[in-house]
Amino acid sequence: MIRRATYEDIPAIQKIAVESWRKTYCDSIPPKLQQQFLAFDYNHRQLRHRIDTTAFFVVEHERNVVGFANFSCGDTNELETIYLSPAVWRQGLGHLLMEAGERLYAPGTELCVRVDAHNERAIAFYKAHHFTFKQQSTERVGAVVLTTNTMHKIMP
Repeated sequence: MIRRATYEDIPAIQKIAVESWRKTYCDSIPPKLQQQFLAFDYNHRQLRHRIDTTAFFVVEHERNVVGFANFSCGDTNELETIYLSPAVWRQGLGHLLMEAGERLYAPGTELCVRVDAHNERAIAFYKAHHFTFKQQSTERVGAVVLTTNTMHKIMP
C-alpha cells in the first residue's frame, strides 16, 4: 500500500535509509561519509520538513513501512529520493512508489532525478521508467570524488 508519509514514519524512514545506503554505496562511498550524509539528510528535523513541503510517500508491505520516495514540484520537478529496504528489492514496490509520484505531474512536465553514476541498479530502474541521461557532474567531498548523473523524462 502506498500512502503519504507522516511524522510517525520517521524512525522507519531513517532505518531504511541506513540499510539501503550501506548496501547500495558500500563500494563507492566510505562508511564515515555515508554517516555524515545520513545524519544531515535523514535527521528528524530534516525529515519533518520534507514531509511538510514535498510529496513524501511510503510503501507498506505486511503492515510495515519498507520504502519511501519524495518528489518536489515547482521550478524544478524532482524525484529527490527513493529507497527501499534491501529485503524487498526487486518485488515491484519501487515501481509503485514511482507511479504514485509520477501522477503528480501534468503531461509535458519534465521530471529529473540525480543518481550516483556508479549505481547501475538505480540507473537501470530509472531507464525502465523512461528516464534518459541529461548531464553528469562531479563533486569532491574531502578525499572522495562523487560523480552524479542527472536523468530526466518528459511526462506523457
